[in-house]
Amino acid sequence: MQLKNCKELPITGVIDYIIGILQFWSHDRHTAALKLTTQLTTATDVAIVVKDEEARYMRIYPIIFYTFHVKDGAYSGEIHPVGQPNEWLVLEDIASRIVHPPVGRRGLGRPKQIALRHLERK
Repeated sequence: MQLKNCKELPITGVIDYIIGILQFWSHDRHTAALKLTTQLTTATDVAIVVKDEEARYMRIYPIIFYTFHVKDGAYSGEIHPVGQPNEWLVLEDIASRIVHPPVGRRGLGRPKQIALRHLERK
């Protein structure tokens, strides 16, 4: 019997039926969880086994420490070369500014929340 077929039952019968369904689902999931041998789901276990089997037959080539070839050429050139500092074009007013580290130290831990009660009243 499905839940939509319980419309004719009194409310206590519907509640008993729902409790029975929940107990059945809980029991099924509990027994399925007890059958697991790892903390992963069954689908994840299968995926790991498949990847492990594929990895067993892969050819492994050593990488030369200093030079190696990237097939798609992703690292073939510099993206945004910075250049040497003496080649940089810096405006005079920016170069004349002196920048110091900030004064004071930040407290340890997470910053405390500041209560803004005067804003909440509006």
